[in-house]
Amino acid sequence: MGEARRGTFLVAFTMGGVAALLAGACVAPVVIQVVLFSSNLYATGTSAALALPFFLGIGMAACVLKRDRSDLQEQRHIVRR
Repeated sequence: MGEARRGTFLVAFTMGGVAALLAGACVAPVVIQVVLFSSNLYATGTSAALALPFFLGIGMAACVLKRDRSDLQEQRHIVRR
């Protein structure tokens, strides 16, 4: 049983690493641009620019949260039957 569990962990860890590499390559340019833009704005005296990376994160998570909510509602509908 320990060997099967180790194999499952290794597969999950590897797939997570691959997913992180793929997502990082797609997201990194946007994150870098927002960080540079907000640091330039902050250097000119706009202190609200520090919130831009936070809002980028909220925007990136919004679609995932919406999808999870609709999946949850669908699961509740199935359970009620």
